[in-house]
Amino acid sequence: MGIAVYSLDFGLATVHLDCRPLADHEVVRRALAFFGSHATVSASAEVPDQPAEAVLRCAEWEAVPAGWRAAATTAVTIRRSSAAAFNLHGLRGHVDGADVVVCQDTTTALRLRDGVRSADLYLGSASFVQLVEFVRDIVLKAAERTGAVQVHAACAARDGKAVAIVGAKGAGKSTMLLDLVGRHGFRLVSGDKILVERTDEGLTVRGWPDFPHLGVGTIVGHPALAAEVAALGHDLDAAEPQRKLLLDPEVLERAFGLTYQPGAVPLSAVVLPEVARGGAGELSVLAHPDLDEVMRHVERTADNRWMSWHAFRTSVPADVSGRAEAAVRAGLARLDWWRSTGRAPYPGADKLVSA
Repeated sequence: MGIAVYSLDFGLATVHLDCRPLADHEVVRRALAFFGSHATVSASAEVPDQPAEAVLRCAEWEAVPAGWRAAATTAVTIRRSSAAAFNLHGLRGHVDGADVVVCQDTTTALRLRDGVRSADLYLGSASFVQLVEFVRDIVLKAAERTGAVQVHAACAARDGKAVAIVGAKGAGKSTMLLDLVGRHGFRLVSGDKILVERTDEGLTVRGWPDFPHLGVGTIVGHPALAAEVAALGHDLDAAEPQRKLLLDPEVLERAFGLTYQPGAVPLSAVVLPEVARGGAGELSVLAHPDLDEVMRHVERTADNRWMSWHAFRTSVPADVSGRAEAAVRAGLARLDWWRSTGRAPYPGADKLVSA
């Protein structure tokens, strides 16, 4: 039968994709490449005995049972995003003791049983975002159960130390991140989300794969990146600097020849960017940690109402996540804290991990 079962080990959770009914599905190949930046992907002919957070049995969209389509009549929002490509909607119903969700727009259908660690997925040509979102939901809920805390932040690492870049939308997280990666030899950990854990030695951080959503002003500051983006047909000269473009991860990889930092990395510093203050790029030490600024960017799957479209794997209770967040907050107080202002480049950024 050949190799058709893929295991994605994210460190905090493993997901098996059983694709034996599929010949060589492009959506599965894209998903494996996308997750492969942060997960260890292995392949086999049968579902491994290795414990997994979920086993996802995949088949072709054309094989969706007619009864599912007839039963799925209740509209559900799966995800709502500022980027239209990530808006996901479907119809939900109940068949033979299980929830079914049929998403005509993304040619995807799912059958889910609460408490059962397997699900049936029917995939079509437009299922990529739907598959990525479902795996993301499973893994992030599992990470929370291990005590990891999600933070909306960018992150880079060098010399075995990670730097978290935290701030509101438009603060300059991507500007600082690309400066570290493009000019200072850092490896990319994550562009949008990190998972922070408290250990006996301090805090560690893991990255999560994402699609870069970069401002034109940030892009043109890196000639190699600007050339890659222009080759895709974007007219950067005519675009407003504040306009954001959604890019495939491969664009960054080609532009910078970058490599991702896998696994858990000790977190040693936090940078709070303020690109809007203008002027030349500058880094300064913060005398007092701004713990509240980081904690307000903590995300919980339980607080995301769009994740309520299914109960395949439930989020942790508020008291459990609260204890994990308190432990992370205490660990943050022991890190080095910096402020970045102005536009890139940021001279002396090497010192962020020199201590």
